Amino acid sequence: MMKMIRRIVSWSDALLVMASWALVFLTPLFVFSFDLSTMLTVISLLLVIFLGFFFAATTQNHFRLQALIVSENTTLISLYNLARLIQPKRAKSLSEVIDAYMISSLDHKLLEHAVPTRVKLDAIIQTVDSLIVTNRRHASLMQNLHSTKAQLFSINHEVALVAKCTMTWHHWIVIVLLTGVFIALILGLRDGSMVAEIFIMFSIVVLLKVLQLIHEVDGNIFLAKHLAYASPQPVFEYIGKLPYYPETALRHAYVALPTVPYRIGMYKNYPTSFEKVIKKVSR
Repeated sequence: MMKMIRRIVSWSDALLVMASWALVFLTPLFVFSFDLSTMLTVISLLLVIFLGFFFAATTQNHFRLQALIVSENTTLISLYNLARLIQPKRAKSLSEVIDAYMISSLDHKLLEHAVPTRVKLDAIIQTVDSLIVTNRRHASLMQNLHSTKAQLFSINHEVALVAKCTMTWHHWIVIVLLTGVFIALILGLRDGSMVAEIFIMFSIVVLLKVLQLIHEVDGNIFLAKHLAYASPQPVFEYIGKLPYYPETALRHAYVALPTVPYRIGMYKNYPTSFEKVIKKVSR
């Protein structure tokens, strides 16, 4: 029961509710001298416009990045499959460089992995370019191979663009100021009744959770928790490698503890260096 509660309510959520409770129930009652309803309507409208715009912008980038990650994984699987048909003896070499690329991409954050992994991407491209047709029946596949290879360049560069945060600190200053004014105004609506104060408290909690959600979506934190580490695993499986997870993913519980044998990257001096030892873990 306690484990289920912890999954639903995190420590940050509990602190958020406690802070909202203290703000509503411990702050003395006060009354504004101006027309509160008019000012509250104006601030609410501005806040809704800003939050709606940035939520739409960040979620659009979020879904596009999610699609690109899946597309990159399927493209790598297609490359490996074509290589096995064109030159089977070189398929193992391609699987090694794909494995190194996928490990490198998992070691970096989603916001940063596109550029640092280009050295590993170049190794994939060089291996693909070195393939030679050993069976004339598969000669027509070379065009498909190079078309698929070209997709990797396109995906990598688009990921580098889409993964950037949409919101800057200027945007956050405006939103935080509007949020602060809105909270101050609704606190002025308190009349001492329990029902009104509970309603105001939950309104503050919901508003702050929306801000947290926008921050997590914009910073790809939400995506890292739900997709970034699970999506690449079929690639490892298809090229004949064990699943791989960086130790940070397991430490922060971004993924559940695997029930099958897997590899884990143990960093020597993270985050200063990505130098690591990869250990095999048997379940």
